[in-house]
Amino acid sequence: MKQKFIKQLVGVSFVFVLSVMTACGDKDVTAKISGGRDVVRLPGVTTPGQIESETAACGERAVVTGLDPESSVITLKVIGKRTIELSYSGGTDIRDDIGREISMTQIQIGEVVMANYENGVNKLLQMSISDDEWHKEVSGVNVKTKGAYIEYKGERYTYDDELVVISSGARCELEDIEQIDELQIKGRDKKIDSIIVTNGHGYLQLKDTNFYEGGIIEVGNKVITEIKPDMKLLVPEGAFKLTVTKGKDTGSKEIEVKRDSEQVISLLQFQQEGQRFGNIAFEIFPEEANLYIDKKQILDYSKMVEVSYGEHEIVVTAAGYKTFTKSVNIDSVYTPMEIELEEAEGSSGESADTESENQTGEAVTEKNTETNIETTTKTNTEVTTVNLADMVSGLLQ
Repeated sequence: MKQKFIKQLVGVSFVFVLSVMTACGDKDVTAKISGGRDVVRLPGVTTPGQIESETAACGERAVVTGLDPESSVITLKVIGKRTIELSYSGGTDIRDDIGREISMTQIQIGEVVMANYENGVNKLLQMSISDDEWHKEVSGVNVKTKGAYIEYKGERYTYDDELVVISSGARCELEDIEQIDELQIKGRDKKIDSIIVTNGHGYLQLKDTNFYEGGIIEVGNKVITEIKPDMKLLVPEGAFKLTVTKGKDTGSKEIEVKRDSEQVISLLQFQQEGQRFGNIAFEIFPEEANLYIDKKQILDYSKMVEVSYGEHEIVVTAAGYKTFTKSVNIDSVYTPMEIELEEAEGSSGESADTESENQTGEAVTEKNTETNIETTTKTNTEVTTVNLADMVSGLLQ
């Protein structure tokens, strides 16, 4: 009795294994898993539901969207179906598009593959790079079209919601791609299944541009354009020589542009020492106010104050008035700055003067377009004088 039980168990296992092996093998093989009615099933061993869940999915077309070598897990977006995570081992059969055996490390994120795996245990059985997908190495692709297609050299290629776009080993949006990016596109006929960004882009934010405005900036031989105030440049990732030129003045440095990052470049570094200073002409009310630039007091600001190009903190204080604080960017040889302090709440020190001013003069409010500081310029007060000779003549009479 015991020997008969063992023979039946071995028979069931053999039929199941044989069915799985033949189902993912030669297409001419017609063997399939039994419906269960003609197989002896032992109570508590295997149920019909378990048999169905443990069958192998064969030849699924998918895009690789993740690889975790430490956990030996691969993530696949099965085209037309769901995203799944499958375990693999060093013994998993991995092949390229012409059937040569390769390792999992040779599979890149975004690759289109044909995969055989066990549904129930999420185990990868065999995988090969798809041999019926074309791939193109391209740049200058316009992806920002209104329809579900992209253009390249006058040709239109369609895509759908199944499209996988990969940048820096992770999924991204199609809209993140710029025309200067270098891409690897994979698809069938005129339909794209995946896009891999092989060389992306970054940004250069220029500041302190005043001296070189109207000149030319070059980033390698990739970007050549006119320098404009505080401009931002879209540039390819990589190492380049950046050069700025205006007339006889020029400067350059080596830079590295990283993908999807922004780098600030101050053009001050390309100017000669004598070109890096500007002068501020202050007009401050009240006249006895104290002026501080970068926390250092300026005792005499009746003349122009020389400062280096760049950001500076301006602070003005006076008794009975609110403190004025502003950060300004100096990027020209001459900068006028008019500052009128506001009277502090509860202070009456200037009330009489203010009333007199309203009676004898007119206040005109202006806006300094360069510094955005609101200022007040007073008109000359008219004064009536008395002729001394007329006064003497009147007394004699």
